[in-house]
Amino acid sequence: MGVTAVVGMCLLWVCALALGQSGGRIETSGSRGGSIETSGNIETSGGSIETSGSIETRGGSIETSGSIETGGSIETGSSIETSGGSIETGSSIENGGSIETSGGSVENGSPGRADHLTGDTSVTSDDTSSPEIVIGQTVDTGNDVTGVGGPTGSVGRLLVVPMDGSHWVGVKAIAEEMGRRGHQVTVVIPEVSMRLGPSSNCRTVSYPVPYGQETVDMLMDKHADNLRAATLPLVERMTQRMANIQNVSSFILTTAESLLFNTTLITSLEQQVSQGFDAVLTDPLVPTGILIARRLGIPSVCLLRGIPCGLDLASAACPSPPSYVPRFFTKYTHSMSFPQRVGNVLVSLVEPLLCRLLYLRFDQLANRFLGEDVGVAEVLADTALWLLRYDFTLEFPRPLMPNMVLVGGINCHVRNPLPQVSECAC
Repeated sequence: MGVTAVVGMCLLWVCALALGQSGGRIETSGSRGGSIETSGNIETSGGSIETSGSIETRGGSIETSGSIETGGSIETGSSIETSGGSIETGSSIENGGSIETSGGSVENGSPGRADHLTGDTSVTSDDTSSPEIVIGQTVDTGNDVTGVGGPTGSVGRLLVVPMDGSHWVGVKAIAEEMGRRGHQVTVVIPEVSMRLGPSSNCRTVSYPVPYGQETVDMLMDKHADNLRAATLPLVERMTQRMANIQNVSSFILTTAESLLFNTTLITSLEQQVSQGFDAVLTDPLVPTGILIARRLGIPSVCLLRGIPCGLDLASAACPSPPSYVPRFFTKYTHSMSFPQRVGNVLVSLVEPLLCRLLYLRFDQLANRFLGEDVGVAEVLADTALWLLRYDFTLEFPRPLMPNMVLVGGINCHVRNPLPQVSECAC
């Protein structure tokens, strides 16, 4: 560092101390690209802070009664407050405390990143304008925050259409965490279900279904009987399983029709799209959510373990070589003998037919709901992001696509330390 730069830094430090006591204005475009750096506070009681570089305080706060303008980034370990002006930066804003502007706006020039503003903080402003500012917890603004179709705001809006049963566990974990971070999460569930219910930090919308809790309990009992049917003769076991599959399929289809053809609810969701739903989070094993996403014209995010017939891989155009990727029903590993590979290839040839049979009624439902000649496979191909609920620690190797993210274990609870056990006095 040159002598001139050192002198310039010292002068800036002295000016900052003086202005913090007497009030005034800080301007710089000189040394080190015009940056302001201090390990203490930056305060001006009557003016603004302007620099062509960055502003950085390592442990202090920034307070001014005017505006803050910088061509670089703003970094502080504490809070940023302006009582009468705006905060403008050409780069990112990072702080460990809060940002408060009582009369102006917060603007930064690096949209599209999720780390502009970090920490469990809050933003309080009468005007939050584009580009995007993302924080770790809550956002309070005087204006409406819009998403898709309008200026990108600080808060995302997520529509969740979950599948009942154990599939709800993973989706619930994501929905509640998104809500905890300050995003607006709307969960659509039937009035009667196995496990679905209100979630913390989420807005719940329910719709009526033509069955009661006794029907759900009966299906659960039959499912339990089906799991205990391993000791039955083969013919009786297969007959019982097929009957159970038909009952569950009819139940799922009835629930889907109750949602998709609820005119009041679907119209309400379509009206809310103009306010900024960013995406639909769903489990595509029951394709209700992806059909709604296509109807609303917004991206779908699919969380799943996998579809037994491989429809997810086919729709995502993900390679799945039968030479080393075992099919669901084979129980093979990635290291197969030649006869096993032949069997694996034969199963892969039958999979499209199996998918067609499994989703035939949903294909018809898609035609009725969307008013276009498309099936579940075509709608599933529109998925923007695949969240795959497995990990290669336990899975066999296989190809992935760029929009596939492994989130295995996302439904597991955070581990707690074991309690201390006193020694046994024997």
